[in-house]
Amino acid sequence: MIVHCLHNQDCKEEDMEDAMLPNWDPPGEAWPLTFSYANVVDVESFRAAVEIKGALVATIDSADGSCWLDGVYPGGAAAGGASLEDAHANFREFLTGIIGDMAADCGTFQAFREWLRVFVMSTDQTTLDSWKAGVRKVRSNAPGAPNIERRDSEGWTPSLTIRTVHSADSVSLIDHPHSTQIAA
Repeated sequence: MIVHCLHNQDCKEEDMEDAMLPNWDPPGEAWPLTFSYANVVDVESFRAAVEIKGALVATIDSADGSCWLDGVYPGGAAAGGASLEDAHANFREFLTGIIGDMAADCGTFQAFREWLRVFVMSTDQTTLDSWKAGVRKVRSNAPGAPNIERRDSEGWTPSLTIRTVHSADSVSLIDHPHSTQIAA
């Protein structure tokens, strides 16, 4: 998979690099997850509060417990780890890195907001279909689901909130590192 920047007059193509993600087809069962992410991005030209509610497909290897997370929303994000918790931490680290890098590269809040909107709301049909199949599997009480909080996904939609923050503003973003739930 490749993460693409939205190129416009404020976000010049020569300033962008595509981020290559590993092409790995993990063994194991796929499970639908939702997550929340909140952070403050502070670059030279602006400061922004970012909040994302997204979806992932977690593939957990039943032999060793290793996990791979494929982004549904955002579709251009993925990470793996020795466990679901490790993969989740690596996914959050990836998001923080790519969002920070692109904020600096885009140069203006407006260009960054548009890039982030496209990035977060992008998906690919195969991963989305896998997520939906996983939701059906969880609803049927299939065995083997990760032992994490369940959340009803009926009516759930991805979302993005981004706003400028002034240096003097206090920012109270609630970001729970373990804010991932299985979608049911």
